[in-house]
Amino acid sequence: MTYKYTIEGKNGKVGGSNSDYNWILTERDAIMKAIFPNFVLSEKLNDLVNSPDYLVYEYGEEKVYFKIEKEDDKNQ
Repeated sequence: MTYKYTIEGKNGKVGGSNSDYNWILTERDAIMKAIFPNFVLSEKLNDLVNSPDYLVYEYGEEKVYFKIEKEDDKNQ
């Protein structure tokens, strides 16, 4: 299974995909610390099983959104 992730703020968007969920979390932390060094988690949306992970961070007055979704592996 492959996971697609995006980090989106007012000034841009970055993302990618990987089959290792924990790698994505490590990558998220590295990106957030580099671009938004004083970020604070403000909301977690969709705690439902099998739904995407949505997190909302605050960096000063700006909101930054992080999302992980499952991608369809159509080549199986």
